Amino acid sequence: MPGRAKSQAAKSLEGLKLVEKYRRLAVDAYGEEQASNRPAPKRGLASFCTEFELLCLQETKHEITLHKSTVSRWVNRTSRPIREFNKTKQLLTDGEEASVINYAVSLAHRGFPFSHNRVKEHVNEILEARHGAQFLGVGKKWLSRFLTRHSDRLQPLWSHALDHSRARAVNPLMHQMFFDILEGTIQGKGGNDVIPAELIYGTDETGLMMGVALRERVIAPAGKKIQQLQRSGKRENVTVVVTICADGTSLPPAVIFKGEGYQMSWKQNNPLRAS
Repeated sequence: MPGRAKSQAAKSLEGLKLVEKYRRLAVDAYGEEQASNRPAPKRGLASFCTEFELLCLQETKHEITLHKSTVSRWVNRTSRPIREFNKTKQLLTDGEEASVINYAVSLAHRGFPFSHNRVKEHVNEILEARHGAQFLGVGKKWLSRFLTRHSDRLQPLWSHALDHSRARAVNPLMHQMFFDILEGTIQGKGGNDVIPAELIYGTDETGLMMGVALRERVIAPAGKKIQQLQRSGKRENVTVVVTICADGTSLPPAVIFKGEGYQMSWKQNNPLRAS
């Protein structure tokens, strides 16, 4: 879901929740007054609607509108709140939806996030256990509605690759042990010398493949669905190494690549003084 559409959906959902909350407060306050021994004349529904619209504005800085006719139906119990009505149309119960959300979050934290199809398979298994093999599965738009309804807990994202060796190291215990050892080493625990900030360096490197073209927006003839972009196909790799010191200083970056010889222009046109 595009970011702007998702933001609008979240705002709309938040507005519906506020309307329902303050409508319920208005209904309860009206019911209490009607049940009290206060002498007539008693306040009408319109007065309570105005009161709780102002209360919502004061407490949340959001403007809402409470319609007298809707509040009246709530008072008379001739219709159910829209969210309660929508719950009757939900395929999963609130508890089942909470279980699916918690499971999805748990898998994502471990590096095995749900795909769109896998979410539907998991939900279909739950529903088939209840309705039997005749259940045909959730619809095409069920997942988008589910994500909109629970946008405060879940969101769609593009995945990024994570190696198994790195994934195994991503856990709180491993992180705590590493930083405990690092802190003890820097502070000189165990009779070792203290390491001052000017002797602590952090280094990182990245590799750039020269013959591989990146995806980019290009201009193509009208009517084409695919536009190729040629590349050399070479697998030559260039490594860039950057280093920064704990005292805020840094070393010039180092660029490592295959070359036939050193050219003087590299040094002359070198604003970063890279080696």
